[in-house]
Amino acid sequence: MNFEGANIEQSIADYINVLPINSVAQIHLAGCSQPAAGGLMIDDHACPVSSPVWQGYQQALQRFGAVPTLIEWDNNLPNWSTLIDEANKARTIANAVLAEKEYSLSYF
Repeated sequence: MNFEGANIEQSIADYINVLPINSVAQIHLAGCSQPAAGGLMIDDHACPVSSPVWQGYQQALQRFGAVPTLIEWDNNLPNWSTLIDEANKARTIANAVLAEKEYSLSYF
């Protein structure tokens, strides 16, 4: 975000696509606070996971398959139900992507 012309979706896709498929053993998802205008975005693990990161997670699962996932939230901790909601969102995305991937692979 800080160095890619603010095109976070493209930055995520580019990063995912250059990683060797067998190199990913775990995915960590985290949100960060929005910086002030002109400020640097800092990965502070203080907010819900953003839409672009969820999209990147979907892309990562499509590329790497079933990978253990961890929601990181280290600052400004929310209530337990908010954390569970984030974990459930990751689970829902993973189930959908992996079911689709299994279906498409079963025909080849």
